[in-house]
Amino acid sequence: MKADIQNAKGSAPQSVSAPSVQASMPAFKGERIHREKITPLRKAIVKAMNVSNQVIPATTLIDTFEVDELVKLSTLKPVAAEQNQKLTYLPLLIKASILALKKYPQFNASFGPYC
Repeated sequence: MKADIQNAKGSAPQSVSAPSVQASMPAFKGERIHREKITPLRKAIVKAMNVSNQVIPATTLIDTFEVDELVKLSTLKPVAAEQNQKLTYLPLLIKASILALKKYPQFNASFGPYC
C-alpha cells in the first residue's frame, strides 16, 4: 500500500468519467395493449382517492411510547385461547387512536378550497 501511495504521488491526477448508460423504452405494437374497463364503483374509488390525495395533507409522526403495561396483557393469551378468542394489540391500538382523535380532532382535519 505504501508503494502505491508513493507511486501515485508523482503522477498527475487522472480525470474519471462516468460510464455511459443508454436506456430506451421497449417498442410495443398496438396488439399487445389490453385495456380493461373499470366498474363505476372502481371509478368512484379512484376519484375519491385522487381528491383525498389533493385535499388531505400528508403527515408523518414518529414517536416513542411506553407500552410495558400493554405487553403485560400478552400473559392473558392462554386465557383468551381457552375461550376461542384471539388476543392481539390491534383492537387496543385502534381504541387508542379513536380516543386520541376525539381529544385532538385537528389530526383528522383536511384543507380544501372551502377553507
